[in-house]
Amino acid sequence: VDGVSLDLRDQMVTLMTKARTRAVADAKARAEQYAQAAGMRLGPVLSISETGSSSAPGPVFPGAAFMAESAVPISAGQQQVTSSVVVVYQLAS
Repeated sequence: VDGVSLDLRDQMVTLMTKARTRAVADAKARAEQYAQAAGMRLGPVLSISETGSSSAPGPVFPGAAFMAESAVPISAGQQQVTSSVVVVYQLAS
């Protein structure tokens, strides 16, 4: 074994779908706040574009750290999956 690398390959599609759904919901909530503050309401969505979505790289462990005769525990880490969207709404009075 030369090293250990942990990733989200098997779960990436599901995680990105959830991240995109949450990003669009967040954009709508913010747009509703702005519309309400302006005394208007949201109309239909005019466009949606995705910007800067990513999966932050996970930890990569060098092989030498794992070359021991007994089992070496692997510490839990974190990976972050994000989605950023720009949603343009039409405003209605």
